[in-house]
Amino acid sequence: MIVTESKNRKIKICDQILEEIYSQIQKNDYDPEKGGIIVGRENLNNENNGVYAYWGEWHTHPEDIPHYSIIDLKNWKRIGKEDPKGVQYHIIAGRKAFSVWRMKKGKICPKKICEVKWNEINL
Repeated sequence: MIVTESKNRKIKICDQILEEIYSQIQKNDYDPEKGGIIVGRENLNNENNGVYAYWGEWHTHPEDIPHYSIIDLKNWKRIGKEDPKGVQYHIIAGRKAFSVWRMKKGKICPKKICEVKWNEINL
């Protein structure tokens, strides 16, 4: 499990999710991009049960250390206009690492909140 914090929010990514993302990485430049949505639990008023909500998306890039593309940026801005929370989290998985990005509504660029090398975690 990976745990990181961003703007007083604790972000946990369980091993099962990391294993699925890792199994989809693009080993070759010609492999198709794969991805999905991120749904997470949001605790309201410090309640433990929480509700599930859309948090962002994940996808692969055919690079060792991934970075968002212009297409990603345009898509994240479009999503941000429609998202009432005003912030989303996106994971881009590369061959040697994955990165988590936070995109806030109205911002020009996302902020990288963590980068994790695949060989540093036990999958």
